Amino acid sequence: MKVSQPLHALKQLSTIVALGASTEDVFTTALEQLVAFMGADAGSIQLLGEHETLRTVAIHGEIAERLFSVITEFSISDSGLQAVLDSNHAHVIYSMTETLALASPLSKLLQQEKLTTAVFIALRVKGKSMGTLSVAFQNPRTIPATRLAWFEAMTNLISISLFNAQLLSDIRAKQTQLQDAWKAVTDAQEMERSRLSRELHDEVGQALTSLMLRLKALQAETDIEIITARLNGLRYLTGETLEEVRRISMDLHPVVFDELGLIPAMRSYVQERSVLANTEITFRTTGAPYPLRPEWEIACYRAVQEGLTNIIRHAHARSATVELAYSNDAVTLTICDDGVGMYDTAELKGIGLIGMQERVRLVGGTITVASQPGSGVTLSILFPREF
Repeated sequence: MKVSQPLHALKQLSTIVALGASTEDVFTTALEQLVAFMGADAGSIQLLGEHETLRTVAIHGEIAERLFSVITEFSISDSGLQAVLDSNHAHVIYSMTETLALASPLSKLLQQEKLTTAVFIALRVKGKSMGTLSVAFQNPRTIPATRLAWFEAMTNLISISLFNAQLLSDIRAKQTQLQDAWKAVTDAQEMERSRLSRELHDEVGQALTSLMLRLKALQAETDIEIITARLNGLRYLTGETLEEVRRISMDLHPVVFDELGLIPAMRSYVQERSVLANTEITFRTTGAPYPLRPEWEIACYRAVQEGLTNIIRHAHARSATVELAYSNDAVTLTICDDGVGMYDTAELKGIGLIGMQERVRLVGGTITVASQPGSGVTLSILFPREF
């Protein structure tokens, strides 16, 4: 064969890889070129699947079509290809049924198709085997070293295509995650705005309306004692309204958070919630506190707000605990209660934890929720310490 033949095959493969063709198209073109280049009778590509299996994803030649119409997936141990998967180079097998530790029905199928010699090579991405490519011959064949080198070079291009496809898949997955995260954060913001709107309307709005009506009624009053009594009532109502505005303001962003830091802000909020909900809520810290990234502190504080709100509204708990634990490796926020618990993951969405989960994930933390019906809920948020 002329030297132009391997160069032509290599050029064909390089072009289709450079054009960013689909993995399926690359596999089809690669097998066609490699089978023709090696003068083989069949070609196939298998990719690693779950449970140490090899799944056939591309074939070329009538023999391969017959062979893999019978069996499309087989275990690595049944194929005897572990040594190929562990190697960076092509393996020439001159008698497959005698050399490979084949299990039935693979061995019977190869004997039936009278395949003898084969060249196997692993498809490797970042040093990790992702599958195998092979071409097979019915008649015994000696493979020159130069042709084997060309075979390895062409297979490397297929590995590059597989790597690119993996990168593209990862990018698409990240884009989907980012879109989901953005939607979750946006939904959480809208939920918060809706809650704030309701509180302003139901609490502050009604109080101000009541003040206005009482002041209007006071305009026509002439009895000093009645005026004094009503003014005392108005002063009390004004104080209650101011307290409600202060509470809403604290929920949005507590002054103590800026002035004293995370721990005092969390302690103050927990104490306030405990009194208002008439529920025993304990706050404690363990380990030696150290500064956290601002976005971590905000995420922790918001998590406590959301977590305690869920406990008060849904858990029917007698008590709850908020713990902020500092260690050499990470800081962990744990919120747990002894309430009714949750039955399935659908309840997580129902009680508004999605926004919290996305907020934590976006700033580099991890969040886990453990629950059993009747045994309460334990929510843990971990931020790895940065050195």
